[in-house]
Amino acid sequence: MLAWAEARRGARTLVQTGFYTTGQRLAGVMVAGDAAPSLGQLVIVEDDEAISELMQAYLTRRSYTVRAVSDGKQALDMLDQLPIPDLVLLDVNLPYVNGFDILAYMRNHALLKHVPAIMVTAQVSDADVLRGLKGGADGYVFKPFEWPVLNDCVKRVLASVNG
Repeated sequence: MLAWAEARRGARTLVQTGFYTTGQRLAGVMVAGDAAPSLGQLVIVEDDEAISELMQAYLTRRSYTVRAVSDGKQALDMLDQLPIPDLVLLDVNLPYVNGFDILAYMRNHALLKHVPAIMVTAQVSDADVLRGLKGGADGYVFKPFEWPVLNDCVKRVLASVNG
């Protein structure tokens, strides 16, 4: 029941701000500037080549090291290799293995279970948001998104795990 209530609150927050981080644990935390709090290793899992390239370029300019893959099989292969990323940005609708299944794999993997994941998706129904939150997503960004919204969500989620 708690997850459903959080999903409902999250849906309202998504409409207002364009992104949501779980439990709004960081509701009072302000993240200033465009620079990342620290250099981070990000993995983008996105099957739309244009979106993936734009995300890579945008986040690289903000001091992140970015690796990208275009399908679920590639994502699982990359996640099984070092270095372990600091954060994963996951689309839901992917060839071979969907983003929810990749998230489940991460949450059940000894080395990946604490790696934060943000769902970056056009799947915006309450049921989809609930599925992601119950599955362990640390944030949601709905497509289409504004670039500062993506950046703010990445910074806030990384700040929540980096303390």
